[in-house]
Amino acid sequence: MKYRDIITLFVSIFFILSLAYSLGVDNSVWFLPVILFITLAIVVYKLWL
Repeated sequence: MKYRDIITLFVSIFFILSLAYSLGVDNSVWFLPVILFITLAIVVYKLWL
């Protein structure tokens, strides 16, 4: 595995976990999945394309 695989994996896991937490437990942290989705999009764009 290269470093881009590991970075993408961790950012996507954190995105999925924060999305599940904000939808299921606490709606006041709605900005975390938004920030992590933007970060995931930037990581995929910069590292994979």
